[in-house]
Amino acid sequence: MKTFTRNPGASALQCLLSHTRLTAIAGASLAAACAMAQEVPEDGVYKDRIDWGILMDLSGPTSASQAPWVKGFQDYMRKINEAGGINGRKVNVLAEDNRFNAATDKIAYEKLVSQTPVIAISGMGSSASQVALAPTIKAGKVPIVGTYTPTKALSEPVSPMVYNGFCGYKQMAQAGIGFYVDQLKLKAPKVMTVAIETAGGKEYHDFVAEAVAKYGVGSGAVRTISGTMEMHIELERRLAAFKHVESVVVFQSGFAANAGTVSAVLSKEDVVISDELNHASIIDGCRLSRAAIKVFPHKDVDAARQILKNLPASQRQILI
Repeated sequence: MKTFTRNPGASALQCLLSHTRLTAIAGASLAAACAMAQEVPEDGVYKDRIDWGILMDLSGPTSASQAPWVKGFQDYMRKINEAGGINGRKVNVLAEDNRFNAATDKIAYEKLVSQTPVIAISGMGSSASQVALAPTIKAGKVPIVGTYTPTKALSEPVSPMVYNGFCGYKQMAQAGIGFYVDQLKLKAPKVMTVAIETAGGKEYHDFVAEAVAKYGVGSGAVRTISGTMEMHIELERRLAAFKHVESVVVFQSGFAANAGTVSAVLSKEDVVISDELNHASIIDGCRLSRAAIKVFPHKDVDAARQILKNLPASQRQILI
C-alpha cells in the first residue's frame, strides 16, 4: 500500500495552472470563432473585398444578349478595382448561370444569399424568376440592385430591397430616389451609385443633347416610313468600305431584304424557278417583280432541271 502526502501549495498551483490552461484554450477558441465570423460575413463585405452577385443566362437561349451584359459589368468592376477598389476593398463579381430557367435561378439565388453571402445581386434577366422570387427577395436581406429587365411583381409595391432601374443622367436618378424616399417615408436615405454603362452622367446627357440637336425628336420608325436619314447613309457608306464594294443598301429586316432584292433584279420578262417551301418573303418578291413563277417540289433537283429544259432558249433572265 502506497501512501501519498498532500501538499496544499502544490495542489493550489496545479489548480491555477489548469484554470490558466482552460482560460487560454477558451480564449483561443473564441478568437478563432471571431476570426471565422469575420471571414464569412453576412453582408458580403470582407476585409479585402466585397462580393457582388449576378444572376444571368450565360449559356442558355438568351445568353447572346445577357452574357455581354455580364461581361460589361465585370469589366467596369475591374476598372474600379484597378483604381483602388472601394475603400481599399476589391469588388469580387460572382456570376451565376441560370440558363434562363426559373428553377435554376432559385437555386443560384439561394446560393448567393445563404452559402456565399453577397452585398447585392444584379441582373436577374428572367422575368419568370423575378415573379417567382419576388416575395422571397422582398422579405430577405440581400437587395436587388439594377435588373436586366424590370417586372411589376418585383417593382411594385416599392420595397427597400429592390431598385429595379438604371439612370442615364442626373435628373433620372434624382426622380427615382425622390420617389423611393416618398414611398418608403425615409428621413436620411443612404444612396449607392453603381455605374455600368459605357457612358454615364454628364457624358450621356451631352450625347443625348447633341443627337437631339442634330436629328431632332419625334416618333421613330423604319426608313420606309420615316424616310432615309443621314445616319442610314453613313452606315451604308461604312459597310461598303468594309466589304470593298461600290455601294450597299441596308434593309430593316430579312423579309424586306428578300422581297426588295428579288423584285428589284427581275421584271415581267423573266422567269423564277422556285422551291415550293421558299420563305414568304421570297415568294412576295417574286410576285412583286411580275416575273413568271415556276414551282418545283421541295429539294427535287430533277424537277427543277426539267423546268429549265422546257424553257425557251431565248429566255432573258432566270432566277433559281
